[in-house]
Amino acid sequence: MNKKNLYLNTILSFGFLYAVLGILFMLIHNPMDTEKTTGNIILGFIGFFIFIGIFVISVWYYKSQGEKVSLGKAVKIGVLSGLVGGIILSVYSYFYFTSLHPEALEMALEMAREKLSEDDSSTPEMIEKQMQSMKSMMLPIQLISQVFVGMFYGLIGGLLGGFFYKERTEDY
Repeated sequence: MNKKNLYLNTILSFGFLYAVLGILFMLIHNPMDTEKTTGNIILGFIGFFIFIGIFVISVWYYKSQGEKVSLGKAVKIGVLSGLVGGIILSVYSYFYFTSLHPEALEMALEMAREKLSEDDSSTPEMIEKQMQSMKSMMLPIQLISQVFVGMFYGLIGGLLGGFFYKERTEDY
């Protein structure tokens, strides 16, 4: 396999793997569950390390195919894999919130309304105005954040993979 195909194959494969595992985590852990229970916190930590590990392994895979890895190339592999996976997760999230579970957005808005109502300084008009703003922005912000979170995980995993697997030189 030539270098360009290997590079693209690595990015797409590990981006897809990140997206599939992200979807599994979304199915296991309801995206609208905001309770800070021990199980949710533990699941979040496990997910964090698994997702970072995917991108570290992507750098290892690229190097194991006989290619040289620099820190810059490792970061590119991680970030671009995270971008691919984040886009796939965004498409799934859009499908989830518009077709599979459309009442999830309404549940989130109701939770936000309750939080706003607890504040004594808010008038009903102010609350309604804020709710309209939230309603129009909630889904786009959710989708964009999926992409940036994937790229962030890819950055961390790429940096770690670069430190572990970059070519060692004798020149300092």
